[in-house]
Amino acid sequence: KNRAAEKRELVRAGNLAPCEELDLELMCVLYGVMMQWLEVSENRLVLFRYLELKHCAIRWYEKHAQAYFDERLEKLKALIPAGLDEEERAELRHDVVVAISSFLHEEIERVEAELFAMPEKGQWLPKVFVRGQGVRRRRSRPGDRARRLTPGGARRAAT
Repeated sequence: KNRAAEKRELVRAGNLAPCEELDLELMCVLYGVMMQWLEVSENRLVLFRYLELKHCAIRWYEKHAQAYFDERLEKLKALIPAGLDEEERAELRHDVVVAISSFLHEEIERVEAELFAMPEKGQWLPKVFVRGQGVRRRRSRPGDRARRLTPGGARRAAT
């Protein structure tokens, strides 16, 4: 067995250490509202798949993927209502769990499709990470001076 398969088997058996190794911050967020959800093997494997994709994407596309996943973490945190007492949290827990579960499934589908698709001609970065970085691309026209993109979409003349 390879290391990834061994870690996947640990997660399947109930050990969340491999998930914590990949993203301790996200795990701390989920422990607050998702403990019952995490008790189900299938759910743990969904979470682990998301974290594996995140890890690979950041290894391959560095800051572009990191910016995307930072943005996604903030969106996920926004799904969890803040400032509620224990009774109010208990009432909303099912809705929050459903929303986070849907979020993870949708993200896996989106990121897998982008990571493993053939890039468009002249592109190297999956579209999902371009959007996450906020870079806007513009087709050059004959007569334009050489320009390059900077983070945030600002343009400046190339030197």
